[in-house]
Amino acid sequence: INHSFQLSIVNKALGTINSDLDTIVEVSKSHKLVLNGSKSKLLLFGMPDHQCMEVIIDGTLVVPSSCEKNLGILLDNQLKFENHVSSVLQKAYYKLKVLYMHANILSTDIKLKLTNSLVLSMISYSDVLFWPAITQRNRYSLQKLQNACLKFSFGKRKFDHVTPLLEASNWLTLDERFNVHLATLVYKVRHSQLPKYLYDKLITNNSIHGRATRNSRNFVVPKHRTSKFRGSFSYSAVKIFNGLPNSVLCRPSVG
Repeated sequence: INHSFQLSIVNKALGTINSDLDTIVEVSKSHKLVLNGSKSKLLLFGMPDHQCMEVIIDGTLVVPSSCEKNLGILLDNQLKFENHVSSVLQKAYYKLKVLYMHANILSTDIKLKLTNSLVLSMISYSDVLFWPAITQRNRYSLQKLQNACLKFSFGKRKFDHVTPLLEASNWLTLDERFNVHLATLVYKVRHSQLPKYLYDKLITNNSIHGRATRNSRNFVVPKHRTSKFRGSFSYSAVKIFNGLPNSVLCRPSVG
């Protein structure tokens, strides 16, 4: 979609957006609540230019922004998560630095538990959202963080090999952790049928052709033209889930 066409779509929707916001403001006031326009920000995904947008909340023009935090995730208008990865790395290395102060009094087992719960948990949180979208450079930077946690836990030096440490710790690499988390999410969505906006993206083969085949319970891989689409939930979730063995797919629960 070219830029001018995007602008025409935005302008057409702008009147409806402001009208809906006026309705929300009135409903909020009727319930003694305040929708504060000065504390709201405008984040338009897919378009770096916000000059065409004038969103107004209760007479206040909403300030445009290119990146904002929502539920602990830094969302940028291009959904590249560069700021989020930088923030995670900065906070995680600081926590690892604090742990190094107590390295001599902690056992290897305790170090593994602490780094996993305090440091790597920052990556695991919502990795199903940002991991498919980030660049290989950012993935490598995050993997280096996990490597640093392993070297700290086993008392190794900077240039020591990590593969033996991964095997000794029984940890998965970050790519493998993402696959497990995404497969778990799809399993839960499939069985609970919630949230609906994700469940509707999972279409089984038998719902299309109606024939009972060996792969009839598998999900349909959506057609696509761009490599970027492979980072979407519709594609990556289906590919990972279809690759699971039947012994896992037929389990009554995640556990």
